Amino acid sequence: MYRPTFWGKSSGFYFDKEKEEWLKYITEQNLGWINSCDTKSWSSKVVSDYNIYATPTIILLDKDRKILSKPITLQAIKEEFESRK
Repeated sequence: MYRPTFWGKSSGFYFDKEKEEWLKYITEQNLGWINSCDTKSWSSKVVSDYNIYATPTIILLDKDRKILSKPITLQAIKEEFESRK
């Protein structure tokens, strides 16, 4: 799993309906970033706010939650992080 050291914070939003399954997953994966889930699945406000239509979707936001980039490959993510050091 790619876990970059970069200029900002990282978080994940999960589209599960089952809170216990989500908690189990983030615990087992030992994810090193902020994780959240509102248990509304694809009815979540996050889906419409950020135009999410598939998972995983990577979105880089600034401090005001403005979309900076939506890279779609691991290489694009790495390049985005490198360009912002």
